[in-house]
Amino acid sequence: MRSLPLKACASNKSADVNLCQRGISSIELIIVVALVTVALGVLASKRHFAHQARADEALFSAAASLATGVLFAHQQWQRNGHTDGDDVDDLEGFRHNHLNMTFNGWPRSTSGEENHASMTRDTCAEIWQELVDDRWKEGFITTAEVGNLGLCRFTAINMEGVVEYDVRRGRVKLTVG
Repeated sequence: MRSLPLKACASNKSADVNLCQRGISSIELIIVVALVTVALGVLASKRHFAHQARADEALFSAAASLATGVLFAHQQWQRNGHTDGDDVDDLEGFRHNHLNMTFNGWPRSTSGEENHASMTRDTCAEIWQELVDDRWKEGFITTAEVGNLGLCRFTAINMEGVVEYDVRRGRVKLTVG
């Protein structure tokens, strides 16, 4: 069997240009590198924003879960016939019947703490564990702001956000970023 030589490059006879000698110019190389760099930057940016959007959505869901639990507990307090001034321990008809309520009907603990002015990290953690959906019970660090009389702060781990619960007013606030 006889091998035939292969021509890797062709010659353009009409213009008398050898196509094998034409390579990529440095300007073309710079343009290609710049386009690839921009494309990678755009993809990385979109990925970051998508991740941040998921984190923000998770924070919003956790805050909504706490707010819903607070409102349901308050409604149960009202259904049980309590009015302002009734400091209730072990709220009947709500989940495990061991949620303690402030004198104006907002959840304050599951233990024997007597008033919302003595909120601690532990009583705030009790509120979080009792009121939020199971999927949000992990992944938050609990602190209590005693100086602000009854402010629980739940800081998300690995996310930039804080969920606050004002025990005196029953307000849940989400701060992102």
